[in-house]
Amino acid sequence: MFTSVEGPLPNFKKNTAITLDLHSNLLKGPIPLPPTSIIIVDYSNNSFSSFIPPKLTSYLNFTIFFSLAHNNVTGETPPSICNAINLVVLDFSDNGLNGLCPPCLLESYNELRVLNLGGNQLRGTIPWNISEGCGLRTINFNDNHLEGNVPKLVTRCSELEVLDLGSNHISGLSPFGWGAFVLFEF
Repeated sequence: MFTSVEGPLPNFKKNTAITLDLHSNLLKGPIPLPPTSIIIVDYSNNSFSSFIPPKLTSYLNFTIFFSLAHNNVTGETPPSICNAINLVVLDFSDNGLNGLCPPCLLESYNELRVLNLGGNQLRGTIPWNISEGCGLRTINFNDNHLEGNVPKLVTRCSELEVLDLGSNHISGLSPFGWGAFVLFEF
């Protein structure tokens, strides 16, 4: 594992890597595009400071874990992230992302089980068009600027165990009848 790596990263020309773990270093600048065969990408706890490039998802065809947590990433989460249909864990927490959560992240066609967008500057409401059979087990939208009522995600995401909507402007909640949650914070 790298420790205290600084400076620009090389272009990843060979596509043989399975895991790219660069977390907790001193990396700066734009988000590097990983090899296209990558399965695990961890860029967390660095100082990447650009927006998420829309073409990034074309590099995530086989990726199941992707983390940009605890960086300085700004802008909106591009809807193209939903093209990475093999993702199981998506963690963009503690950045400066704004705008809305792409509704497609709450659809049932993908493999996503953990969605962490907490600690950003997301605005608006949580998407209402959540499809039946949503397989998410953990949803973290805490510490954003979301408002409104909790949508149908609670009943449509039947495997949901952790729902964290704390430090937002959510109203009209009734936890009764929602089953057993490991964490339930508003």
